[in-house]
Amino acid sequence: MDETDEEVVKRFEREVRIQSKLDHPNIVKVLDKKLTDDARFYVMPLYRGSLVDEFPDIVGDEERLSRIYSSILDAIEHAHTQGAIHRDLKPENVLLNSDQDIVISDFGPRARLLF
Repeated sequence: MDETDEEVVKRFEREVRIQSKLDHPNIVKVLDKKLTDDARFYVMPLYRGSLVDEFPDIVGDEERLSRIYSSILDAIEHAHTQGAIHRDLKPENVLLNSDQDIVISDFGPRARLLF
């Protein structure tokens, strides 16, 4: 499916609006944004890596897995209570600096707003 520039812009704006609405420690923060004119952007914190980078170190570590997945589930629960469904949750969309600093990112084209 070929997307027009207008469709890409609308999708980007929608993603930024969804993420801006979701105020939770385990959902990536939108620190700044500009959704007008041709120079659309948003700024988010920098993270060391994604969950996929941690796979070799977390295999078999039940305590660590529990902490990580608890953070992910807390974020998803919050998103759902706000009417947002991620629909593309995968290890690459879970960013982290440490086991205590984990966020879900990329509320992109598959995400849905329920209300």
